[in-house]
Formats: sequence, structure tokens, C-alpha cells
Amino acid sequence: MFFLFFQLCIIIALVPLVLSLNITLESVPEAFQSTPISLRRDHDDPFDFFLGAFTVSGTASAMANQVVANFTADRIVNMTFNYTSPLGKDCILLAWLRLPAAQPRNKFAQSELFSVTSGRPGSMTPPSSELTTLVSTVLGTIPTTSSPITSNSTSSVSGTASNVPPKPASHTGVIVGGVLGILALGCMVSASIYVLTRRRRSNAATPLLRPQDSITFTTLPQFSVNSRSISFHEESETEAASEVSRAPLEGENARMREEITALDNQIGGIEEPLSEVSARTEGEDARMREEIAALEDRIRRMEAGYWNSPRPPSYRSA
Repeated sequence: MFFLFFQLCIIIALVPLVLSLNITLESVPEAFQSTPISLRRDHDDPFDFFLGAFTVSGTASAMANQVVANFTADRIVNMTFNYTSPLGKDCILLAWLRLPAAQPRNKFAQSELFSVTSGRPGSMTPPSSELTTLVSTVLGTIPTTSSPITSNSTSSVSGTASNVPPKPASHTGVIVGGVLGILALGCMVSASIYVLTRRRRSNAATPLLRPQDSITFTTLPQFSVNSRSISFHEESETEAASEVSRAPLEGENARMREEITALDNQIGGIEEPLSEVSARTEGEDARMREEIAALEDRIRRMEAGYWNSPRPPSYRSA
């Protein structure tokens, strides 16, 4: 699942590259020659910006900076390079916003590296198949740095830019991106369904491979065939066993009943002496209570006679 998620992230990152419209350099530039540059507008492109060419080292300007104003439709801008590349591809086109503090290094678009060939003033070179693409970048705030290019070296492209009639927007990129996205989504859904199906099948097939299940499967038909005969033999054997064991059980039952009757008689004989003992105990208790009452009466009479007897005379010494 992590691998599928990683593929989806890659596809989502590549879709904007497919859908973006670029600005292209349609011919190999020559020094001191007018080179047409096709500007194809994208929805994120600004309306006004600077366009200029510089060396990779940043030490020299390959052309005078031009102002592209009211960029609302596709157009072609003619640019003249005043530089010759001595060591191959060492030039780059930059596009940056027309802000007071903006510099070429605060670019929002740049081209691939290209070279400027040597040419004679006034001679035109036929266009070739080499294309230099300006790839739009995300707008952001980049620290500004000083540049030797001043505003005096800029010139308007109102005289050199030839406006072309607006071309219908190409939907090829949108179609290709949509098809790729649908294919990627379909592949991921199919892979997920396939994995889930295999797991369910493996889980369902695992109990059938146990040895006890196979033994039960092989012995089940034999048991079902002979079940009727086995049940008949079992019923006959059960009846015979019940008839054989019925007589001893009846004798044992009679013996148990006799023992229970004897125990009842013994319990009745024990209850009679217990009643006599309880009657004797009650008689003794009554007799003792009478003696205690007589003693108490005697003590009371003695106390009464003591208090009623005259006191002895008292003698005084002379």
C-alpha cells in the first residue's frame, strides 16, 4: 500500500508539468540577428514582465532587456542578441516581474541553456528545429541581489514585437494529463482489488488443507451406508441387556424397601423413650421449682421474725 501511495504522489507531481503551457525559443539565436520568441500564455503568467538573456556566470548580458506589456494572449517577440558563446551553451533567458525592487535574479521563469552563434549584421538565419523552452516556476520571494544591468539598458518591444492573432488554447495537455491520471487510478484500484481477492481466497482455502478435515471427508460415506444396520443391532442389544438386568434391579429394589421399613421402625422405637425422658425431666423441674419456692417462703418468714423480735436492753455504766 505504501508503494501505491508513492506512485500516486509521483503522478500528481507530474500532472502540472504536462498541463503547463511554456514559452519557447523557436530558432537558434545568432549574434546581432533578430530571433523570434514565441510567448504562449498560461493562466499563471503575469501581464507585464521583463525578458532578458544573460550568461550562466552572470558577468555579462547577452541582450538588452525588453519589456513585455499587456501579455493577455499568445504573441511573438523579436529579440536581438549582442553576445557570442565561446564555450557552447552558456546563455539563459530570464523573465521577471516589473517591480521597483525586482531584479533578474527574482525570476518567475527561465529557459534551458543555449548558445548564441556568431553572425554578420544584417543577415538572417533560417529557423532550425532546436527549441529552447522557458519553464514557468512558482512565484515567490527571493532575496534580491545587485545587478550591473540598469534601467537605461531596457527598451520597449512596442516597435520590435509583432502581435499575432490569438491562437486557440491547446487542450492536449489537459487531455493527456487526465488520461494518465485515470490510468494510474485504475491501475491502483485494480491492484488493490487483486490483492484483497488473493487474501480472501487464501484465507478461505486454508481450513480445507487440515488433515482432520480430509479424514472426516473420507470416512463420512462409509458411515452413512452402514448407519441403518448399525442402528438395528444396537436396538436389539439394548433390549436384551434391559431384559437381563431387570431381575437383579427388582430384587435390589425390594431389599432397599425392606431396609427403609426397618429403619422407620427403629426411629419410632427411639422416639418413645425420648418422650418418657422428656416427661421425667419436666417432673424433676417442677419439683425443684416447688422446693425453691418453699425455701424462699421460709427465708421471708425468718426475716420477718427477726425484725419483729424485741431489741436487747442497753446498759449504761455508772
